[in-house]
Amino acid sequence: MKTKDKGNSKEERDKANSAMWAAVGAIATAIFSALSAIVASYLGYLQVITPAQLQIAQTAEARSASVIATALTITVTQIVEVTPTPGLARQLILAQSTFDDGQDGWSAVSAGAIGVTYAATKGNPSGFITIDDGDGDSYWAAPEKFLGDQSAAYNGVLMFDLKVLNHYTGHEFAASTAVLEGRGITLAFQANYDAEGDWTTYTLLLNEHAGWINQATGQAATRADMISVLALLEELLIRGEFMRGLADSVGLDNVLLIGHP
Repeated sequence: MKTKDKGNSKEERDKANSAMWAAVGAIATAIFSALSAIVASYLGYLQVITPAQLQIAQTAEARSASVIATALTITVTQIVEVTPTPGLARQLILAQSTFDDGQDGWSAVSAGAIGVTYAATKGNPSGFITIDDGDGDSYWAAPEKFLGDQSAAYNGVLMFDLKVLNHYTGHEFAASTAVLEGRGITLAFQANYDAEGDWTTYTLLLNEHAGWINQATGQAATRADMISVLALLEELLIRGEFMRGLADSVGLDNVLLIGHP
């Protein structure tokens, strides 16, 4: 009986040891798998976000405040930090023109406009474009990348820098600062004239509370107006003339269409 008892005890101990080592092996495998997943995820993160992908958007100085836009590219999506403008943090840049390498497809719209001229320096801070116009009201017309379905821009902003290069006191006139057209609706926004002397940043909110006017009704744009126009934006115009009856020259830089996430 003693021999049998010892044999049973040894057999039980062997089974217990085998079970213990099996459990240890399972735990080790699980730990190794978890560490491998963490390492793979980290390496994948490094491949997606690298120092080369960090981009700094143009800095535009307004008279009363500085608006700093820092763009971080993650694969194909740009997320921008905008301060100190309330409610614009971590927004999406839908389209932009900084004019660092040319006029970027912008054109002039006016019966009296001579055309668009590109300057590689003296912008805000580098390149910019100008309209050298004749006697008609002149506007810049945005290229295709700003048009089409821009539904994500609702509750976002349209930002741009303007500078009147040759000012003639007493010849200023009131006109729309920006115009949006789409689906048979024309919306206009008139900001205070403030582009004399230095680069001035304009930040226009894209919703029915911002002051956009439906030109057909003369009334404030409704939510339906804004959504309809932005869903099929056919034309985006920015003012390019501030002096009536004179061949003034106005500079444009750093145009951003920023959406609401």
